Amino acid sequence: SANGYSGTILARGSEWSMTTTITLPEVTFAPVPTVTSVPTPTPVPAASPTVTPTITPTPTATSAPTPTPTITPTPIPNATATPTPVPTQTPTPPPVPTATPTPTPAPTATPTPPPSANSFPISWGYAGRSTNWTGVDLNGTGGNVVTVSPGDWVQVNVSMTYTHTSGYCPGCIVQFYVRMNDVFTNCLSSGGTYGGGSKTKFFTFKAPDEPGTYYLQPRGTLHYYCQTSTSASETFGSSTLGTVIVTD
Repeated sequence: SANGYSGTILARGSEWSMTTTITLPEVTFAPVPTVTSVPTPTPVPAASPTVTPTITPTPTATSAPTPTPTITPTPIPNATATPTPVPTQTPTPPPVPTATPTPTPAPTATPTPPPSANSFPISWGYAGRSTNWTGVDLNGTGGNVVTVSPGDWVQVNVSMTYTHTSGYCPGCIVQFYVRMNDVFTNCLSSGGTYGGGSKTKFFTFKAPDEPGTYYLQPRGTLHYYCQTSTSASETFGSSTLGTVIVTD
């Protein structure tokens, strides 16, 4: 349709339609001169409408159906019954007779050996002097070994001789003792020994309160008088004079 200098173009297809408006430029005519003949105006060519391209519709993709797989059934094997084995019976072994234990023989008691004792005479040297102990009698037994109770009184009868056998200190004063370590000391003599001499003495002492074995030992000093020390060996030796056994 057209109205003045504008117009409308309508186009339709089977699947589409389009409307467009076209405006023509306004034409100004020059004044017509007064002439004999009026020239014929050159017509203005009409504007060709712009052709709208035809839109090709996009085809709709048709999805192909996914084939359903055919399930092949797994054949079930025929179960073969396994027979249960019959257990083999193990014979019971005959009982083993219990051995009769052999009684352990009672140990034979070993007799306690008698205490050590030296036989007389007993020789012992000190400071260049030789002593010879001819006898020690304990408690009137005639021997030099005795057994007593704790705290008992013990009687001692001792005899000895001495000789100056070297040139060592001929004028020295010498003391000879009978001792029991930490129990008693008894001084037999104190004086010069030149030319020798002998001593016999009776004395008593109190036995220790503790059970055990104690020894009488010879000792000597070089002093002006007898000493009170009771120091002596506690072990049995070749010069041990006697043995006192204290029992409960």
